[in-house]
Amino acid sequence: MGLQQRPELSKPGRGRCKHCFTLSPTLAGPFQPPFAAPALKLDQFLKYQGLVGTGGEAKLRIQRGDVQVNGSVETRRGRQLALGDAVTINGREVLFIGQRPADH
Repeated sequence: MGLQQRPELSKPGRGRCKHCFTLSPTLAGPFQPPFAAPALKLDQFLKYQGLVGTGGEAKLRIQRGDVQVNGSVETRRGRQLALGDAVTINGREVLFIGQRPADH
């Protein structure tokens, strides 16, 4: 198993102070956006969307296999939802668009 290389620091450029360094743009690997989408667990999503009455109900419904994510039965209540995931319960499908309700 090979060792991963440390990211190379670029040398200070024009218009920057001598102490400022940035990561080299030639790093290998997948692109990661400078922001992270807010993470939300499946049970929280069901509760926030009003699809279940309580967190306990969400837990039971998920464990029982009543909930589908992207067409597949999901039994992990802590599953992190990704942008665009379709959550189905009781024949009702709701898309996760990556925003939490303002009051939570």
